[in-house]
Amino acid sequence: DHATRRKVAVIARGLMTRAQDLTRPIGATLAGAQATLAAVPVPGALAPTLSADVEAYSAILEGSLPTGPAPVSLGLADLDAGLRGGLRKGSWLLVGLPGVGKTTLAAQIVAHVAATQGPVLFVSKEQQRSEIRDIFLAHLARLPLGKVIDARENPERMAFTQDELTRLTFAMNTLHALPAHVMDPSTPGCPNTVLEILATARGMNPLPVLVVIDNLGELDTRAKYRDRDEAQVEKMRDLRAAKDALGIPFLTLAHPNAQALAGRQGRKLREGDVAGGQAASRVADGTIFMHDENKHATCDHEKHPPTPGVVEVYGTKIRGLSRPLLEEVFAIPSEHRFTSTRARDEFAVFDARVSSGSTRLFVIDLSTKVVTSPFVGDANTNDTFPTWMDNATLAFSSDSGVSDNVYKVALPMDQASLLVPKAIEPSYFAPPQ
Repeated sequence: DHATRRKVAVIARGLMTRAQDLTRPIGATLAGAQATLAAVPVPGALAPTLSADVEAYSAILEGSLPTGPAPVSLGLADLDAGLRGGLRKGSWLLVGLPGVGKTTLAAQIVAHVAATQGPVLFVSKEQQRSEIRDIFLAHLARLPLGKVIDARENPERMAFTQDELTRLTFAMNTLHALPAHVMDPSTPGCPNTVLEILATARGMNPLPVLVVIDNLGELDTRAKYRDRDEAQVEKMRDLRAAKDALGIPFLTLAHPNAQALAGRQGRKLREGDVAGGQAASRVADGTIFMHDENKHATCDHEKHPPTPGVVEVYGTKIRGLSRPLLEEVFAIPSEHRFTSTRARDEFAVFDARVSSGSTRLFVIDLSTKVVTSPFVGDANTNDTFPTWMDNATLAFSSDSGVSDNVYKVALPMDQASLLVPKAIEPSYFAPPQ
């Protein structure tokens, strides 16, 4: 700016001198002055592009997104989406009233992570190894837990069908090979404190990608406390140090405190209802609540009937997320598992030619990589072109009979029913057609 002013002042002095020279035509003097002034650069900011604005917006996004190692997928698409990919490094609490399915969900997560992402350390302070094994087998075989337990306790009157026995055999082979390391109070050297769990995890080779603890209240503390809440806070602080030491998520099951249990018929659980109160919740990186309205009513079900099987999974304090977690999962007791309510994320279906020459349908469980028992239709027929109708129903073409027809069958695959006669190659276009 000063340099330009000096140039203009020089030009002005020259113009004054030439203007007083009566021998020079005034027109030539003005033209020369205008040309000289036009060559002087005008100071000021250049008109910017949007590059700086784009960089600023990018910084906002980067600041709102979780950073660090890739998250551990939980195997439920809706829940993974709500957590922006799954559980990241941190201390996580899974809280719910009795019977809501905390242990079932935890076992399902352990099975999925161990099958797809790496070793998992599961420390159970509540259940014995045989009970944990039964839970895993029921989930992997897609069988009711009671049926698996009954077969163990009363083997002389085992009541599995051939298909169920095949699925259970697949499940046993799968569980036998899973890097799911389970410790219960009967395990020699079972850790009793958070720091002992950390030492156990550090001794694993390879290191675990996830540690699951059942549950917070059963762990011992390093010091003695008269106040139970203070003891829970110490454990939470140790869990925070443990997740920093290993750089992985720690998922710890926890019960509500006595106050929440006493008034549980009136509302859903919220921050501060965890054993340890608000102090424990503040130390955690995320508190994930489970609520089954069918079992623990919070409203008049005659006016607002709940959807059978739907369990809410929510959290108001999730570090790294700019919005609360609010998702739903669907409980399937007959298969001892949860599934996403919207996304078909757990199974893939395909057709393949078998040794007899016929084409049959097969279903693969993407969480365990196990191909379940094929759908067995009529002899010497071809079942092809499978497509999803909804989360658990398939449509397919079959040349059973005198013409090609479209059938539908529910998972687990059982008796098929005629859907569209004299049609081939079904294609999904709008529910439920």
